Amino acid sequence: MLAMCLLLGLVVTPPPGGGEAKVTAKLSPKVYKKWSLMSPAETWTKVGSLIPIPHAEGKGFAAAKTGPVALEIDTNADGRYDAKVKGAKGFVTLKGKDAEGRAFRYGVRIRAKGKGYEFICSSTMVGKLNGVPIQLLDLNNNGRFDEVGTDGLIVGKVKGASFLSKVVNLKGQLFNIEVSASGREVAASPYEGESGTLDLRSGFKCKGSLASVVVSNSAGDLSFNLAKAKKGMLVPTGSYRISGGRAVKGSEHATLAAGQMADLVVESGATTKLAWGMPVHAEFEFENNMGEIGVEPVWVHYMGSAGEEYTKWVPDGASPKLFIKDAKTGKLLESGRFAGC
Repeated sequence: MLAMCLLLGLVVTPPPGGGEAKVTAKLSPKVYKKWSLMSPAETWTKVGSLIPIPHAEGKGFAAAKTGPVALEIDTNADGRYDAKVKGAKGFVTLKGKDAEGRAFRYGVRIRAKGKGYEFICSSTMVGKLNGVPIQLLDLNNNGRFDEVGTDGLIVGKVKGASFLSKVVNLKGQLFNIEVSASGREVAASPYEGESGTLDLRSGFKCKGSLASVVVSNSAGDLSFNLAKAKKGMLVPTGSYRISGGRAVKGSEHATLAAGQMADLVVESGATTKLAWGMPVHAEFEFENNMGEIGVEPVWVHYMGSAGEEYTKWVPDGASPKLFIKDAKTGKLLESGRFAGC
């Protein structure tokens, strides 16, 4: 069951001399036993003698492999193992106090990897900022939630995260934000730079749907998820590229990447649109050995109409079907899909 969370407060502080108010919010942990959010990047971290999430008493939570496929964990850092992962995967909630002495909870999903185990964060920090629901994600599993361009941010009632950005769009307005290392405090102030609109939703052609599409600038300090922005989203001016996302059809999906796409340039007061998606074509290397065509799956790239790339097809083997025909006669020589693409 998902752990319940409470919004601890919202404070509006008028700046000296008048002007726009600075908005602050307090966030609290939410643990996901079953992860349903879409991250722009997924990183698993090796479990050694510790699950390295710092707390007031040390650098992590003790862990020990106790069988061929078994891992014991001291989830509350009291010196005793109190949870056991049996089999190839599991879930535990780590509990302790942070550097300020405040109680925290941190969920982790665990899976077997080679002869050991690895983990990934399975919790977020949640609250509301300027009346908008937000969630912070620790995407590199180090217990921090404030790393711009590395950690994640969900704005609104959606499941797709962008990377944590120094500027966010809240109800159509741009704000500079600052996040504490623990993710418990967020402060926002009005953004005063130039901006334009970036629209990736209206020009996307696909037999499925666009569940998430994340863009980032080259510095990595600006990032936005545009999937739900039907008329585009106001963003700071500059150049952006796709840095994550997902196209979905039923139970099948593929991850989005920039591929050969040109930069998306957003100019002040203007709207930048993109025609992309279908048709998708495959680029690959092959060998013709005595009339037998050989194709290595690792070299197959599925590119959309704007040069974007579709990778990590799920379920395994659900990549687009390839048809190999004789160039002279048009006769079908072979067809099939690639597993693991």
